[in-house]
Amino acid sequence: MKKSLIILMGVLALLATSCLEDDEEDTTGKECAIYSFSVADIESDYTTTTSAGKDTTYTRTIDGDEVFFNIDQVKHTISSVDSLPSWVNISRVVPSVSYSGSIYFRHVGDSLFYSFSSGKDSVDFTKPVEFMVVSTDAQSYKIYTANIYKATYSADTLYWQQQSGSTLSLTDERRAVVLDGQVYVFDNHGGKPTVTRTTSAGSSLAWSAAQAVSGTDATLNYKSVTPWNGNLFALDANGTLYRSTAVQAGESWTKASDVTLQRLLASDDCYLYAYDGTHLLQTADLVSWTEASSDNMDYLPEMPVFSAAYATKTNQALQNVVMVGQASAVTDYSVAWYKISASDNELNQPWSYIGITDDNSFALPLLQSLCVVRYDDALLAWGNGSDIYRSDDNGITWHQLDGSIALPAAANTSGAMTAVALNGYIWLIDADGKVWRGVMGN
Repeated sequence: MKKSLIILMGVLALLATSCLEDDEEDTTGKECAIYSFSVADIESDYTTTTSAGKDTTYTRTIDGDEVFFNIDQVKHTISSVDSLPSWVNISRVVPSVSYSGSIYFRHVGDSLFYSFSSGKDSVDFTKPVEFMVVSTDAQSYKIYTANIYKATYSADTLYWQQQSGSTLSLTDERRAVVLDGQVYVFDNHGGKPTVTRTTSAGSSLAWSAAQAVSGTDATLNYKSVTPWNGNLFALDANGTLYRSTAVQAGESWTKASDVTLQRLLASDDCYLYAYDGTHLLQTADLVSWTEASSDNMDYLPEMPVFSAAYATKTNQALQNVVMVGQASAVTDYSVAWYKISASDNELNQPWSYIGITDDNSFALPLLQSLCVVRYDDALLAWGNGSDIYRSDDNGITWHQLDGSIALPAAANTSGAMTAVALNGYIWLIDADGKVWRGVMGN
């Protein structure tokens, strides 16, 4: 902590005089509760070795405003919504707590509580921490257990196997997506987009013959294809939104909305996201479109956009949503955006651009034929002939992996590629149309 801790023997006496034993904790009194929990920026010293063999130490900072917490008022727990990167030092974290009554803290397993000054004292979160709030009349109290989660990463090996007899006839940039356990691959085919899809699942895939898409007034923008709500959605060259059901299999399309859009961006369990040229929009019903962000629009990714949505570690009703791509306004790295999504408007958050600053210089490089997948509880990204980059913190920072986690050496990764994650595997379609199956192992 930033100041000396005072062991509060009086706290134990106070609880004794209130006639409250540990198994008689008052869980109903509103006069003692924690209402909000946040942390200040977290600085971490990081040591690396230069090419000359000299150790160099520098500081990396996590923005406290980007660390969100969930408070369970029934179980009396406080948890970071998602894991911080593995390199973050959480031994000296300064929490800001909104509460009623008086507040004290201790580490789980300790016998004594200590004084706590919100927004000033630093706390070691390398093990769970208990915060106790006591009512001003000393007749009730609550103890909250607080955890800040960190990602744990072990350098495993990514094993690849070429899928025999699964070379797809592709002529241009391609777009792969997953819908209802099947992989769909869209290809330009000289300006006349086609689609091929898997007809089996599991550890091997069989593919249908390529079929020309139909039903759109203008040419389908196959780079915009986005799965949502059991269907595929895409724009045509006029910006009209179309839908293809699982039965239509990406081959035929029908108009889905009267709205005119410039880009489809992402989707999650609740919303489909798009850009109309002015605002980043969201819809839950294809009828009502509401603003999800209007800041930093120059840094929105341009199609194709890679997105992922997955439940937070502490609340299945909340989803992390990330989108990654490239923007014309950014010429030296790829752009990433992040939000927390929920059907409850009070929990649903707007989109935020993950800007690159002096404190966070670990952006995803600008890679040609960019591929991004959610796999092994992380985001993996690569491009033509590049190493694989990994993000354990929802696209905030990216780190180049060593040679044991790499693209298949025999694959043609010098041209257009696409990839998805399905059934515990990464499915990579290389520049020659060959299909590769990758799996992480020890």
